[in-house]
Amino acid sequence: LAERRGQQAEADAGVARSQSTLRLLLGLPATAPLELSDTLERLAAAPLPPPPTASPAIDRLRAASTAKAAEDAAVDATFWPTLDLFGSAGYAHPQTFVQTDPGVIWQAGARMVWPLFDGDARRRQRRQIAAEQAGLGAAVEAASEARARAQADADVQIQAARIAASTAAERVQAAQQFLTAAQAGLEAGVATSLEVEAAQDRLDGARLAVTRAWFDAARARADRLQADGVAQESRR
Repeated sequence: LAERRGQQAEADAGVARSQSTLRLLLGLPATAPLELSDTLERLAAAPLPPPPTASPAIDRLRAASTAKAAEDAAVDATFWPTLDLFGSAGYAHPQTFVQTDPGVIWQAGARMVWPLFDGDARRRQRRQIAAEQAGLGAAVEAASEARARAQADADVQIQAARIAASTAAERVQAAQQFLTAAQAGLEAGVATSLEVEAAQDRLDGARLAVTRAWFDAARARADRLQADGVAQESRR
């Protein structure tokens, strides 16, 4: 009994820590009440939305690769000469002994710049950009493979947890029958209270197995959503 009480104290402390962490993640005050809007079974059995073609992480890598391609094009364009056109206009009025006639003044011009030799800096810069772009392409491929593996693992875990929940539910029915029989035997004088307690423990264990299976299924479903890159509204 003392051992069970110690386990109960540890479980209560674990619940308090988990609730504190959950409030922190949800941005709630430390004393805000937590109420579940859905049951584990409902969360685990909810259908999954169709996965998008790519996750945010893959989209970010592809956007970085596109930016590198634009940077390479910009560096390549520096080989060609640039033509700068400029012009200005103003109104002059007498200020000194030399400038005595007021009037409009203006000027215009053009300037062309063509650096024919840059010390091979352009080619080396383009090679560096190409290497970085190749690295980003490999990262996209690796991220896509990791996403596919995570999705497959989550699907397997969901199916296994649902099967475990179905099997545990059958054990609950069997344990309930054993408990009913033990209680009837105790009333008839052919069973002991210890047998009734054992049957009750078996029933509690079966119910706990059902809860754990649905929890594993709900967590696996959350892992699948994370692998898909799908965000849902936080639930309390």
